[in-house]
Amino acid sequence: MSRSEKWRTFSADFETTVEENTRQQTATEVWSAASVELWTEDVMVFHSIGELYEYYVSLDENIVVYFHNLKFDGNFWLSYLLYDLKFKQAFDPAPDNQGGKFKKNWEMPDKSFKYVISDMGQWYSMTIKVNGHYIELKDSLKLLPFSLKQIGISFKTKHQKLDMEYKGHRYAGCPITPEELKYIANDVLVIKEALEFMFSEGHKKLTIGSCCLDEFKKSKTVGDDYSKLFPDLYKIPLDPEVYGSSTAGEWIHKSYKGGWCYLVKGKECKEYRNGVTADVNSLYPSVMHSESGSDYPIGKPKFIHVEANEGDIWDAYNCPIKYDPFWFQPSEKPKKLWDYGKFYFFRIKTRFYLKPGKLPFVQIKGSWMYKGTEALESSDIVGKDGIPRSEYYDIDGNLHDTRVELTLTQTDFILLREHYNLVDYELLDYCEFDSTIGLFDEYIDKYAAIKKTSKGAMRQLAKLFLNNLYGKMASSMNSSFKVAFEKDDGSVGFYEVDENDKKPAAPELDITVSGNGGTAETWVKGSSRTDATWIMGSFTSANLPKNPDNLKALANMTTSDLQDVTDSEGNTHAYSDVTSGTTVKLKLAEGTAGNITTFATKAYGGRNDIGGGLDLTNYDRHAGDSQNNTLEIELSKHSQLYAKLLFGGRSAQLEGIDEKVHAGFLTNNNRVIINGGADNITHTASSDEFFTSKETPTLVTKGIFGAEGYEASNNLVSVNNTIIAAGMKTARKLGLVGGRGMYDMRIGENSVDADQTAIANSNVVTIRNSYIGYALSASDNDWNSGTSDWDNGFSIYGGWSTGEAKNNIVSVEDSIINGNIIGGLEFQNIIKSDKDHLRQLNANLVSLHNVTLTGNSSIYGTATANGEYQTGGNLRLDESKTQAVNRRRGIAYLAGKNEMNSAYVRYIHFGQYYDNAYLENNYTNDINVTQDYYLSELKAGNQLEQTERYHSTPLAGVVYTNNPDYKHYDNEKIQLGQQVAGSFLLNRSGFHSDLSSQDSNQSTETNGSHNFWVAVYANLADTVSGDGTSLDTSRRLFNSTSNEVNHGYGTDGKAGLSLLAHDNGMMVTNDGHTLMDAFTGNRNQKDASGNEVVANGNGYYNGQVLYLAVNSGKNTGKDIHAVDIDFSKIEEFRSKNDQDIKAFGNTQIGISIHGRDMIHASVPIGDGNTTEQLDHLTFDVDGFDIMQGSNGKVANATYSFYKYLHFDGSYDKDNRTIKTVEGAEGGAGIAYWLKSLNVLDGKQVVLNGRTDPGDTTDPDNYTLSAQLTGKGGVFIPEGNTVIMGDENSWYYREDQKKDEKNRTWFNTYRGETTVATGATLQQGANQALGYTRNLALGENTTYALNGKTQSIGGLQQEKDSTIDFNTLNSSPDQSGQLTITGGLSQNLNGIASASIKGTLTGNSHAVLNAEYSNLSIHTDNMGYEGAVNLTNSIAKLESAKALAAASTTAGTGSLLYLNGADGSGNHYLNNLTNAGTVYLSRQATASTDTLNMVNITGDYKGEGGTLVYNTRLNGDHDSPTDFVSIAGAATGTSHVRVNALPGSNGAQTEQGIHILHAENADSGFALKEGGPIVGGAYYYGLEGRNEGTSGGKQDWYLVNSGEIRSEAGSYVNNSLALTQMHMRLHDRMGQAYYSDPFTGEVKEQAAWGRVVGNHTHYRMENGATKTHAETYVTQIGGDLFRKTINDDWKYTIGAFGGALDGRSHTHGRYHAKSEVDGFALGVYGTLYTGNSPDKGFYLDSWLMWGKYDNEIYGSLPKFTYDSDGWVASLEVGKTLPIGETGKAGIDRVVWSWQPQAQVIWDGVKADRAEDSNHTIYRQLGNDNIIFRLGARLHANREDKGLGFIEANWIHNSRKRGVSMNGDRVYQDGARDSGEIRIGAEGHLKKNLLGWITLGVRAGKGGYHEEAAQAGIKYLFE
Repeated sequence: MSRSEKWRTFSADFETTVEENTRQQTATEVWSAASVELWTEDVMVFHSIGELYEYYVSLDENIVVYFHNLKFDGNFWLSYLLYDLKFKQAFDPAPDNQGGKFKKNWEMPDKSFKYVISDMGQWYSMTIKVNGHYIELKDSLKLLPFSLKQIGISFKTKHQKLDMEYKGHRYAGCPITPEELKYIANDVLVIKEALEFMFSEGHKKLTIGSCCLDEFKKSKTVGDDYSKLFPDLYKIPLDPEVYGSSTAGEWIHKSYKGGWCYLVKGKECKEYRNGVTADVNSLYPSVMHSESGSDYPIGKPKFIHVEANEGDIWDAYNCPIKYDPFWFQPSEKPKKLWDYGKFYFFRIKTRFYLKPGKLPFVQIKGSWMYKGTEALESSDIVGKDGIPRSEYYDIDGNLHDTRVELTLTQTDFILLREHYNLVDYELLDYCEFDSTIGLFDEYIDKYAAIKKTSKGAMRQLAKLFLNNLYGKMASSMNSSFKVAFEKDDGSVGFYEVDENDKKPAAPELDITVSGNGGTAETWVKGSSRTDATWIMGSFTSANLPKNPDNLKALANMTTSDLQDVTDSEGNTHAYSDVTSGTTVKLKLAEGTAGNITTFATKAYGGRNDIGGGLDLTNYDRHAGDSQNNTLEIELSKHSQLYAKLLFGGRSAQLEGIDEKVHAGFLTNNNRVIINGGADNITHTASSDEFFTSKETPTLVTKGIFGAEGYEASNNLVSVNNTIIAAGMKTARKLGLVGGRGMYDMRIGENSVDADQTAIANSNVVTIRNSYIGYALSASDNDWNSGTSDWDNGFSIYGGWSTGEAKNNIVSVEDSIINGNIIGGLEFQNIIKSDKDHLRQLNANLVSLHNVTLTGNSSIYGTATANGEYQTGGNLRLDESKTQAVNRRRGIAYLAGKNEMNSAYVRYIHFGQYYDNAYLENNYTNDINVTQDYYLSELKAGNQLEQTERYHSTPLAGVVYTNNPDYKHYDNEKIQLGQQVAGSFLLNRSGFHSDLSSQDSNQSTETNGSHNFWVAVYANLADTVSGDGTSLDTSRRLFNSTSNEVNHGYGTDGKAGLSLLAHDNGMMVTNDGHTLMDAFTGNRNQKDASGNEVVANGNGYYNGQVLYLAVNSGKNTGKDIHAVDIDFSKIEEFRSKNDQDIKAFGNTQIGISIHGRDMIHASVPIGDGNTTEQLDHLTFDVDGFDIMQGSNGKVANATYSFYKYLHFDGSYDKDNRTIKTVEGAEGGAGIAYWLKSLNVLDGKQVVLNGRTDPGDTTDPDNYTLSAQLTGKGGVFIPEGNTVIMGDENSWYYREDQKKDEKNRTWFNTYRGETTVATGATLQQGANQALGYTRNLALGENTTYALNGKTQSIGGLQQEKDSTIDFNTLNSSPDQSGQLTITGGLSQNLNGIASASIKGTLTGNSHAVLNAEYSNLSIHTDNMGYEGAVNLTNSIAKLESAKALAAASTTAGTGSLLYLNGADGSGNHYLNNLTNAGTVYLSRQATASTDTLNMVNITGDYKGEGGTLVYNTRLNGDHDSPTDFVSIAGAATGTSHVRVNALPGSNGAQTEQGIHILHAENADSGFALKEGGPIVGGAYYYGLEGRNEGTSGGKQDWYLVNSGEIRSEAGSYVNNSLALTQMHMRLHDRMGQAYYSDPFTGEVKEQAAWGRVVGNHTHYRMENGATKTHAETYVTQIGGDLFRKTINDDWKYTIGAFGGALDGRSHTHGRYHAKSEVDGFALGVYGTLYTGNSPDKGFYLDSWLMWGKYDNEIYGSLPKFTYDSDGWVASLEVGKTLPIGETGKAGIDRVVWSWQPQAQVIWDGVKADRAEDSNHTIYRQLGNDNIIFRLGARLHANREDKGLGFIEANWIHNSRKRGVSMNGDRVYQDGARDSGEIRIGAEGHLKKNLLGWITLGVRAGKGGYHEEAAQAGIKYLFE
């Protein structure tokens, strides 16, 4: 079984109930078990643990199963395995049975199990081995430390924990209800979904703490320096006799303290209420962050033991003060990361006593004298008598003090001093660290931000990572564990095994070589074994003479045979007791230039030769294993190591056995670590650079093998800072191998009784800063006995196997390799294949970061070879005769600059590489290098799903250069807009698809065949620089001066490409051929001299290419074809070898963007070679951030990509080949184009265009063909020319084929479009400016519509700028249309603002529309002959000839102001259509100086619009006015509105005021009043006269016939309405009395209220107008005093207030309305005789002041004014009895007659008022005196109620009227009037009176009023 096999992962759970089992103990039985595989939803439910186990076994695969709380579920497994299955524990007890250890996985026998249970009872995992496979149980609670319910809620999983209570008897095998099934299923689904999230985020460690630490190690702050910042302190030895600890880790760990929990003494066991809880959010991360001010120790500590040194100053405690922490003050803390301070730890001995008022916190564990959990107040111990003592006697009678030993951090020591008094204090020793601050900031800030901005699972994950790193940083190294055993009662018990080191020391051989005993040649050269020193960490073999019999004997040996072996010296042992787990450390000490340290060796970390027996089935399966061995090599300056061979481990090979043998042995998890001591290896290193001084150490070797054996998997070779020279000529063929799967070179099915003749999977080779294959001259290479230099090549393999080799990885950084790099080579058990039956090779991987492969060296993801059998048999491969077979398989990761001869891979990724440190830490874990989105992993044939996205999470351990946090991001990112990517391949031999052999070392098997990369994946930066200005898109891949690649554009290769050139690719055409041909062919090709070469294909792709791989057209000084690809033959080869991916020989492109868990790509489709649909051959990627200078991110962009790799060259579409000219540069890359830009709100994207008018660059390069969307805008820089919109683009052309309503390809951006000074904006398509809210044209700019249409939300055109509507060719039959519309404006009122200060140019077909806009034109535009259409807009023509040549239409709702005039007051229009309103005067000021003579030189058409005149309205000869002269035809109807200028007093006319002359008026031409034309108090009218010969009314006049304005009536009503506030005594009295007529009670106070409604009709000036008015009054008051003077006379004094609301509507020629409202306050007094005024004589008076607001509106604009003043009244009356009717006490009625007289003075006056026509209003009739004479007839029914009728005559001393500009207008008929009123008064209930009154008043001229009144009064007792 190979460790490289995948492990499937499950979530599982048990449901249990208590039953009695056969062992008579109460146990919990599993009655249901559920399991679900991750990434599926298929929940399996079983009735017992046995059924679940059988299911897992049936899978016949390695699996991992997560239980949530394995401590619970694991006990069932333990019992089941021990008692039911009788499995054995895979535990090796120590010889004395005191302890032991569990076996490694590969050591476990079948049907055995092991587990990890800590000494604290924590369950971590359990591993079961059955049928050669493993079932590994893990605890998800360690990774997700929450309950199931909490997990579901916090992670917002799709499924949630359900609540259910089991009912009834439950037992294994019992029925399970549907409700229970759902409950059980949800439990495992919740965990499954949470685990999927964790794994997808890359968190796969066993515990959450380990995940946190793993993430922390990835931070940029830590980088590769974790081991330096946090070294393993347990590896720093201390003298335990001096320091009390054997390691620094043990010493410091004693200072580690947990949380503090303290209960105040005396508060125990009491209940408290109303407490306060305080909490600190994220306490752990907060103290770790630099904001807390905390600094932390880093690096290795310096230990100081305190002794009585001479010269020390001793304190009272016999301690040198200079070391004494008692006086310690912390040094100044570092202020930022990598500032350094000091941090101390102290070990002291002292007694201590708590200070008063302080808190205890010292705990002493592991001492019989103290409770380990108690916070001590004193170090004294308390005896049984309760007395504390500072001394005690031990059991032997020895006296001791109670001083305790404490190890403290400096922080804790400061606290100790603060809270305790120290007595008999002694400092023992201390250690000093460097310290810094902010180490954890990056980590904490990252997860704090995620927590703040995320919800659900991501937020919960952030909380976990914030809180769990703290504890992980102080993990204990104690790994004592528990082992299960069966107790006497049959139950399971545990005993503890002590294991104090989690990494127990393995057998280790440590050798240091120094000096040189003589010339190396004397002991290096030669062939015998004794010439070099053999070094082996372990060696299991027998020292027997090498002959067939002994080899067979060795092959038959088993582990138990070893002690019986007798070696040549008679010793009965076999070298080593162990076969695995050993280490060799070989160091060459530093020499000198004259005495180089030199050593020759053949070294093994471990080697095993015994064969375990030759029986094919019954043999010792692990006898020959050699695993977990390490070989470490360290070189120093001036040293040279000759290593014949270096092995991490080598297992038994069964040499000399010629028959078929059993499967070989495991050689897994071995390591070779080489640290060569060289610095600064560079790409440009020359062959002499390193060895000239012999200072740089060198390793000369014939081969390095991480492992060699039958199964050589998961091995590691790590080479660092090393120069390696070849130790033999053939090292180029096989030099360095991670794992070599070889079983004595056996190959074929008859050689080994196994599926594979050898296995080499998941091996890792890491190389950094090294030179492999260094050209060491013959004179300097002691192993080269000749005079000529060797071929110094040294090839590198991740894995090499005669059988299977997969998932091997070679990862190289910053190195030079002279030799091939092969991820894995496999024969697949076949000695030789043929071209008709090629091997289906597995995937292996090569990862390169800044690597140069010299000479003819290439990389091979996966390689294979053909060979021959060794002479004399058919079992073994003759390695010397193997020939490589040219194939393109396997995978490559490339980042930075990588140079090589060629890259033979199937899939290649640019912009990513493996982190060597990660691989070195995880080489024992299987890493599947194949990704699900690879085409080989997808379905074949036409059923491939057409999609553009494949799920892909970032790979653990892979560094992505598109991560902005990557330290080399700026240099190595791959960014759209680059010419050659920041991470790229320099392929010296070019890009050729031919697989023919190139030399004798290669097989001819694939001669004539062609193949190339199947897919290329690029990690693109998610940002694109928008700062580029270059329009030079010429391909210059190499700098002509430096020969370095050009990442930029321009002649120097440094210029940034303008965004405008990014979208050229959408110009692809396919005239006469297929789209695929169009994309494959391209026109931008050059020969070796740089001249353009025309492609054979008719079509072309004219877009940009982001080159990932390049070639200069030369190799070793010879001209070559940089590109030579035959697509047809590639397709033929793939189809023949079951690799048909329907790509037609092409290479698929995949795009990855940082932060997205997906690959963007498009699967090949069956008709891709003939399709005419662009989206079948392209795919889109959105979300690119366009970055521009200080503006930062300005837009999000979507780019389109051709789905296949672009190749340079001339394309022969008939033969489907593409080839560059010999000597011409060329390359392969991504064909892309900018498809759309979404500009961000508040931003403008800068479009850099052509700056030199003489520049002949292709206009495509400064045309924005991409779609522009978003809320932001566009900025055209100063002096640039930009074309926006492109009707030639593919998308536009295709969109135009749709119905207009379905079209979508047009710009929709809404922000401002700014054209800076001197710039030109040309429009290339309709609506190219989208929905821009404003077009701002700077000075000296040009906006050319080029005959297109455009709508904008505003326009700001500065002086000397031009808007040109005409087409590019100035066609007289075409022009453009520009619409300014408020619908696109972002003004709050929805009105667009437009200002034209430049010029307009356009022929008669040009159109300028203004819709819902405010437009001003400040310049003459005689060159604009088109239309100007106003719709619901305002246009102000500030120049006399602004539209003098145009045809202007003032549409409905539009206003046109003719503000401009020449020196004579003339304004010019050509044609005018008026459906809106045209203001003829200049509007700056309203005066006779701004009147215009409007000359309409063309036609005038009235469509119901209005002409607004300014006129001084007087008589015929003193009325200046605007005048309109129409030279052309005058048709239609228009309205006239006149604004009266100041001085318009009104006067009757004879001739009239002349306002318009139309020379050619037709009979239907007419002017109508558009509203009142008023001057003073009068209306003016219109009169047209036919004074010419046109047949129509040519001349129009304003005439005044003396008609009065309606405003006069409305004005008078406001003063009339105020009289409704007047009152009479009975209006407020009712049937009141002084004393109750029935009880005699005196009523000295009263309150009253009344409401009045009035309707008035009257006329003005002899019936000129009619007014209808309504007035409402509310008054309340109170009789404050009601007193008697004597028996006859009484008086009342009171106060009142009231409110008024009046409305009127006046009808005349036009209508007018008025409103008045206000309030009044007053006092009153009444003198009367009798019990009430109605009983005798009365005299009443009142005084009132009022204030009122007035307004008048209607046909003219509203105007307002105020009025206020005093009103006084005096009223007198006397009641005269007439008689009685009826019977007393029943229906008696007393009749009386009451004559009355009243005088009212009305002093309310109105303020001066002025309306919009400059009419001044003044009130007439002020200080009016109103006389009233009348009488009432009473009918009083026994003082319970009365009715009355009243008649009055009313006279006004003054007429009411108004003065309007001096013209007086009076009210008709109101001066004298008569009135009749009737009403009733009575008692409603006791003390409550009420009354109602109805009245009518009438006078002359139609004047009359109707009024109604209701009142109540309450008499207080």
